[in-house]
Amino acid sequence: MNKRFFCENFKCIDKKIVYTLVYIDLNNFKYINDTYGHFKGDEVLKKFCYVVNKI
Repeated sequence: MNKRFFCENFKCIDKKIVYTLVYIDLNNFKYINDTYGHFKGDEVLKKFCYVVNKI
């Protein structure tokens, strides 16, 4: 899902729960998708999320 999906559907989230949203822009990420394909780009994003969750 992308930012547009989140913004359009945020109103459906339970307002009684506190949420934190972190928006990260990966510079030149389009280059990875264009050069190696979207499947590889998805793998890079998953790895990035894994590393960020470990911090």
